[in-house]
Amino acid sequence: MSLLLWVIGYLLHVDAGSTIMSTLGFDFVGDTFARLLSMLSFVGTAFVLNHLYLFEQRVAYLPHLFLWLVSVQLFLQPDCLAAMALLLFMLSVAQLLSCCQESGQEKSVYAAFAILSFSSLFLLQFLYLLPLFFVYLLIAKIFKVRNFFAALLGVVTPFWLLFGVIFVFPSLSSLLMPLKFGLLNMLAPVDMAFSLQEWITLGTELLVWVVAAVVFFVSSFPAKPLLRRRMLFLLVVNIYLYVLNFILPQDYSLLLAWRLPCTAVMAAYVFSMRVTRLSNIYFITLNILWLLTASLCLWIV
Repeated sequence: MSLLLWVIGYLLHVDAGSTIMSTLGFDFVGDTFARLLSMLSFVGTAFVLNHLYLFEQRVAYLPHLFLWLVSVQLFLQPDCLAAMALLLFMLSVAQLLSCCQESGQEKSVYAAFAILSFSSLFLLQFLYLLPLFFVYLLIAKIFKVRNFFAALLGVVTPFWLLFGVIFVFPSLSSLLMPLKFGLLNMLAPVDMAFSLQEWITLGTELLVWVVAAVVFFVSSFPAKPLLRRRMLFLLVVNIYLYVLNFILPQDYSLLLAWRLPCTAVMAAYVFSMRVTRLSNIYFITLNILWLLTASLCLWIV
């Protein structure tokens, strides 16, 4: 079904309409190449997501569920910038989740924040995620003085290297263009006018993480403290990026792409509970809404 929706999106030329893509001057990228690059990035993200330790028992269908959520958002298919940003986001999150309470964890903290900061050199919107990474240090109970300064050093290092290179070689000042364009995009005044398809997507996401949050707080699954902290962090990520969508509607596609792995994890978390009549109704309802989202994407072509 996912491949079918990708083929339909390609044949009907469903457009991304990405403000970020046009602002950064990526309009020259061909549609076919952009879709291929997007698909490879989303598959890479699914691979990373599949190797994260989030459940006590491996949920084999998690990467497939994520790819299904991507495919119903047909306008994301040619948005290779959002797809690559999602892959970088997942790599930084995977590194962040690897920070355990053991000796030498400062290196892992530094690496996680450095990956995030390095990504912001190409897409300034990655700085939106900085508060979330500091929140994880609190949730994981590893917020220490050494880790705090390791995080700050990780944030500063890419910018220090960039401005150091430009100071030595002024002719390379064009390297600052992504930062300038990103800042202009972030400051651009945009009216919040979501389409029907976007409102249904936001409503479906709300239905997923609200139910997951209720199940999480009233049950003892997962039982391991490490997994509960990770699940709580993903809930915080979803809520934060969801609220941010209403503050920065011009970054709708990017914020949606960043939420999709967390949405897939929340849905898989609920689906992996005991199967009941109510859970079956919930499963069918979600898939109807996701198919409706895909249909509306095709309707406005």
